[in-house]
Amino acid sequence: MPRLNLNKLEQQMDAWTMSTMQFPTLRHSQTLFLWAVAVLDGANITEIANRTGSTVGGVSRNIDTFG
Repeated sequence: MPRLNLNKLEQQMDAWTMSTMQFPTLRHSQTLFLWAVAVLDGANITEIANRTGSTVGGVSRNIDTFG
């Protein structure tokens, strides 16, 4: 499983907070997906699903949504 870069955690949390303020229509699962893609460099769909508590299908839908 890819390691979390703790040095950037504060910046990532600030970005997460700003994204939820700027885009309040984002669902929690979508925000988690975007966080996972940004933080888990090189993670595959299954790893992202496991880390976010989503399903592989849910991650796939988010990939379709966000490109």
